[in-house]
Amino acid sequence: MTVYGTIAEYNPFHSGHKYLLDRMHINSEDSVVVIMSGNFVQRAEPACMLASSRCESALRNGADLIIQLPLPWSVSGAQNFARGSVSLLKATNIVDTLCFGSENGNISALLNIAQCLRDEETIKLMKNYLSTGISFANARQRAVRDNYPGLAPILDNPNDNLGIEYLNAMLELDATMSPMCIKRYGAGHDSNDIGATASGKMLRKLMLAGEDVSPYMPKTAFDVYARDREQRKISGGMQSIENTILYKLRTTTAQEIAVCPDISEGIENCIVNAARDARTIDELYSIAKSKRYSHARIRRIVMSAFLGIVAEDCTGLPPYIKVLGFNERGRELMRDLREKADLPIITKYADSKKLDERGKRIYDLECKAADIYALSFWPALPCGTEQRQRPVKLRSDSPVEMSVDEAERAAANANEDPDDEDAIYEEQEKKPEKKERRLFGRNRKE
Repeated sequence: MTVYGTIAEYNPFHSGHKYLLDRMHINSEDSVVVIMSGNFVQRAEPACMLASSRCESALRNGADLIIQLPLPWSVSGAQNFARGSVSLLKATNIVDTLCFGSENGNISALLNIAQCLRDEETIKLMKNYLSTGISFANARQRAVRDNYPGLAPILDNPNDNLGIEYLNAMLELDATMSPMCIKRYGAGHDSNDIGATASGKMLRKLMLAGEDVSPYMPKTAFDVYARDREQRKISGGMQSIENTILYKLRTTTAQEIAVCPDISEGIENCIVNAARDARTIDELYSIAKSKRYSHARIRRIVMSAFLGIVAEDCTGLPPYIKVLGFNERGRELMRDLREKADLPIITKYADSKKLDERGKRIYDLECKAADIYALSFWPALPCGTEQRQRPVKLRSDSPVEMSVDEAERAAANANEDPDDEDAIYEEQEKKPEKKERRLFGRNRKE
């Protein structure tokens, strides 16, 4: 049996994600562990759906165990995003193969580029190009083009770029997992085209517009989305919190922004000045953008300032493994994880109390970010969702619950034995029957 590891945001979960998970399940005995972003994603935006819902969609479509990538890494640039994700897969000590989607589909070519980027001559060329004031991505592509012209076009592909960062992280961390890429099909990353498939970016636009997205999602993933839409639990995205972000930046000093990740050369002053003039968040990005600072980098700095992330939070590696959910096969993986993991495992809020100071700091950031994320819904969700969150646990034949009583779920969670996954499963299966008996008992008494 092979245990695959993959890294995703599922923002939202769509047919392309299902295709990749199916390819990892060609052998029916194989399992898949996913590292998934939480409430905020690498685009420095709120996720379109709750982490628990995105997790449920993935578990119903091929993922077996899902682990959350902590906030400082989930909103980082590609290098730190990849480093944090790969380090978590390595820390589980149960993953055999790292798998990711690729436009090129040639793992040897991607490995060659990863090795090239570690070459001293390439690093020297990159520094020279960076000194001219161009962005990191452009400097890297030019350095590779100069040394390995046949490989440079691959860096035009966004998923190949991210895959190369995964491979770089594996080399840096001395991870023993085998790398594997699966050639992508359908709509490209961030494409606005709609055909048999649609990109995550296009799906988010359709969702916000109230358009039908069912043709582009597996049925069970669409059922989860439909349930959440009925319950008004679909995030309104950046537009829903942009005034809050502008308020935060207009009341923040340049010195306070200077401690955020990715800051250099006085960009904090540009952001503060832009916040005073901009009327929308997109206008702020456009005003602050420069030759050196890409649109994406400005977005990440702004989001870090908004969420209170400082550069020190992004140094090192994630300090814990937070389990978002698992299915029946994932239950077996959970047993192995508890025996073999190199990091503390979190399945409930009380587990965070056992973390060291750095771990507590990261977890506290996650909780505060969840309270801010709750403001992107209308009506806003209450605070404390991160502290109350417990892993999603699914049986293979369980239907999508079209109505979820959060109070009842929280009460059931409070009575669970967090160290016994079997007990959790049995409790969850028995819960509907218990409710019927309670109702019957009250009716008889009345």
